[in-house]
Amino acid sequence: SNGNNNNTRSHDYVENIALETPSLSMAAMQSEAMGAKLLILTMLHAKVRRDFRALMSHRPDVALAIRDTINISLTYLGQRISRGGSSGGGGGDSGLVAPLCSSAAAVAVRHGGGGIAELVEVARSSLAASNGGPSSQNSNLIPSIALVVLSCLPEEAQASDMGAAEVDKALYSSVGQALEATYVSLVRSLSGGANSDIPTCLKVLEHWCGPCHVTLSQLNVPLAVADAGVVGDQPSFLTLLVRILSDSNPPSEEILKAASKALAESIMQPSDVGTAARAEAVRIILSAIPSHGFLAAPLAYCSSNEWDEASHSLACLASDLATEEVETIAACQIPGCAEIVEILLRLQRHPFQPVAISALEFWLALQDIPTEERH
Repeated sequence: SNGNNNNTRSHDYVENIALETPSLSMAAMQSEAMGAKLLILTMLHAKVRRDFRALMSHRPDVALAIRDTINISLTYLGQRISRGGSSGGGGGDSGLVAPLCSSAAAVAVRHGGGGIAELVEVARSSLAASNGGPSSQNSNLIPSIALVVLSCLPEEAQASDMGAAEVDKALYSSVGQALEATYVSLVRSLSGGANSDIPTCLKVLEHWCGPCHVTLSQLNVPLAVADAGVVGDQPSFLTLLVRILSDSNPPSEEILKAASKALAESIMQPSDVGTAARAEAVRIILSAIPSHGFLAAPLAYCSSNEWDEASHSLACLASDLATEEVETIAACQIPGCAEIVEILLRLQRHPFQPVAISALEFWLALQDIPTEERH
């Protein structure tokens, strides 16, 4: 009897979720109060994370309806943002992008059967269409939303109840498409001066580099992407990041923070340590310090404009690079080795304490290098 009661309660619970969830995303779009919209979308995300797998088992029809409703809401939100919003301006609607994209990513992760790959393809085709490529029935997201969807997927996969091997398989199968689409958008944004999408492009790169173990060597491989809009040789992700982080007049603090974190994520991947390909990538980065002002130029700008958070991201990048390549830095046989040590010494005098203490890890690592091997 208790077993039957439990089954009944479980069935009723799933039925309640089935009735409530499909209406949440559209209710958020139709509400006029921004606080109410955010609350509704937060509830939606929590319900999807908690209950979507149960719905797939007990009510697959409702689960698919939820997925379709969220996707329709993403399209509708993009239209509102493109028009400037029907009330209160599109700027307010932009605040809804992250929670709704997180819900879409949570659904894709828990849907199974290639849900991640399907959502990556929707984002890819939408970005391709916005860049003048062929459109399809899936090309229905504006670029800013497509990029946020891509940035949310790895985090949602890691937060799910899937095993590590299943997460790796799901993400590895889509990382190529995700990064190629991001590369095209980043190149076009950098060349066209559309700075608003650059931080999100860089966040996509950061979020996929970690779980997919994208190494520094891999970032240094040029992507052969036909619709990138680049005349001549296409720059690698590494080349683009070095350019951004050598800018003496950076357009925004967010761009510097995002670029620093993306490059640091790849530097910390250990699988290519000791290879000639990584040594070449490190040479490119270090030599850009004396030749192009890598790290030094944006740090000077940040200090003069009191961009402390960007200074901290840049300082952490400098420390991570020097610590991971401490033997190369200590040998001082390639351009840039002495310069990065000078940067770390200057950072210790920074008035913002998190920046000032960021170099400590490098000094501790340097102590392990015999004195006769330091130059």
